[in-house]
Amino acid sequence: MSELYPLDFDALTKGDVIDRGRLESIYNVRKQAAPDAYHLCQLRLCSDIERARSDLLCCISGDTVRVLTDAEGDEHTWKEHKRAVRKMERQVRRRRAIDLDKLTENQRKVAELRDAHVTAQALINRRALTNAQREMRLLPGASEDE
Repeated sequence: MSELYPLDFDALTKGDVIDRGRLESIYNVRKQAAPDAYHLCQLRLCSDIERARSDLLCCISGDTVRVLTDAEGDEHTWKEHKRAVRKMERQVRRRRAIDLDKLTENQRKVAELRDAHVTAQALINRRALTNAQREMRLLPGASEDE
């Protein structure tokens, strides 16, 4: 049995909500006394649950931790994927602000290799996103904005 007293991970099911009181008792932290520590505990609980149960996905919802249903998990991971791709695209654009002429020869070579790696990874991710969007549009009743 995977157990983090007083929470039994094996007993969790999709759609369960771990409320504030339970979370405070698990980690012995009070939200009003230490809101940042409470949020870190929420993150830790999500991580602990997902590590113990690979069939579950969690998210923070206000003061609670929610074990996502399959439909919620699909939506959540899709949004996270799109957010990650946008972030990578921003990083590629930001790297353009670096003047390679002001670097030493060795620094320039390293920077050029990094640029090539970042650009290639962004292209791979963009291709995966485009393919996923195409597949979603092919599903009956699905749209890419859902």
